Amino acid sequence: AMCAHPCRETVSAFFEKAGLSLTMLVDASGEEYAIWKKEVQGKIKGWDKRFASMDDLMSELAWIAVKLLESNDDGDVQFAAGGILDRIGLAAALPLLRRAFKNGKIHPAHVGSTLQVLRALGDRGDLSLLLEILEGGNQDARTMALSALGELAEDSPEITNRAVPFLKDNDPRVRYQALYTLVDLDGLRADHLQRLLDDPDRSVRATAAYLGARLASEDPALQKRLGALLGDPEPCVRNSAAYTLGTIFKPPWWTTGFPGSLHNQELPYVPAAQDWWRARQKEPLK
Repeated sequence: AMCAHPCRETVSAFFEKAGLSLTMLVDASGEEYAIWKKEVQGKIKGWDKRFASMDDLMSELAWIAVKLLESNDDGDVQFAAGGILDRIGLAAALPLLRRAFKNGKIHPAHVGSTLQVLRALGDRGDLSLLLEILEGGNQDARTMALSALGELAEDSPEITNRAVPFLKDNDPRVRYQALYTLVDLDGLRADHLQRLLDDPDRSVRATAAYLGARLASEDPALQKRLGALLGDPEPCVRNSAAYTLGTIFKPPWWTTGFPGSLHNQELPYVPAAQDWWRARQKEPLK
């Protein structure tokens, strides 16, 4: 059976005696890792029964990785610990990670491959933990928790209501992700979109314009705001506004295709869209 008190020294001694590299565990490609794992399995059989199986060793490695994440803020150590979790699989580590998150011993933003961890926790119905991280984490943690909720949560007023306040978050990355999460949850409303179209961050404005076709198609106020964004100082915002208005109205200049909303170069059909909108509104762009 697995040793009662797992410790770094135990695994370090095993790797040293077995002549295997722990770095290989973190850095190896898929094919290399398969060879590494086969070698480890062979070494386990010939050693002193401290590990009865590969599963025992992997469980102890999971324990070590989580302890490293709890106790060390060094970026290289965090990366290595995350790499270990990636390689060995999350099943053994999830209970440990959940407890560490819950007790505040480890910050989600410090975990290698955090989004993968949060998705795995959420897949097990543990949305309560994601909501706790959403409320208590820094901007990186909030962004990742919102992303995981958008992928895993079923449409519900409760989850939607928890995500809406983050449209006003101080960090534009969080507002950006909150927008996508509400789209995923089918919880984005016209008043949300109107606020986001006025966001001070260009990426948020551009993304809101790009994702706004469904709501704006029956909302003249949103259409007017999109028309005004054809005069936005940022090319990416003008691109997205033109794309969405084209999607709604199918004017002569309209061409299908992604608008390149994050690009810094204006798309060829934007001037035509501006002329079309001026004629439609019979007033200059504001």
